[in-house]
Amino acid sequence: MPVRILALGDRDPQFLTHREIDATLALFGGSWTATDSALAGTLDGAAGVWLLPGTPYRDDEAASAAAAHCVESGTPFLGTCGGFQCHFCGLGVADGYLDAIRRAGAVVSAHGDDAPVEAVELPSHPFFIGTAFQPQVGVSETGRLPALLRGFLGAARERFAPV
Repeated sequence: MPVRILALGDRDPQFLTHREIDATLALFGGSWTATDSALAGTLDGAAGVWLLPGTPYRDDEAASAAAAHCVESGTPFLGTCGGFQCHFCGLGVADGYLDAIRRAGAVVSAHGDDAPVEAVELPSHPFFIGTAFQPQVGVSETGRLPALLRGFLGAARERFAPV
């Protein structure tokens, strides 16, 4: 069943990771929505929001509003790379923010030897995950969605499943 995913970010085809997003979106019929476009504010009809890499965004407020909308409405949210970092850091979680993130109910759900925080999620939310890594890299070669993106898409489909 097709669902509308708002893939929010500012595309720059010179970046390999953005071209990988193109390949990923083609697999589920999505397309980029620029942060400074009128469509960036059309959140109510979205089954899910993927806040894409590519900061600084042309409209940081639209990116923040999309994340806040998802928290408040229960809309599935995936923030990758810059979409994970929006207003928390430049490269990783900035000092002082980790405690605030935990107080907000989020948990660190992935870490690495070179980074204490690779992903955070809100366990009380149907699907709200931010990752420092970019799961779409490699999709153009494999033609398959990685597990994280399949999970996000599944949560979006479940949100709009007939009752």
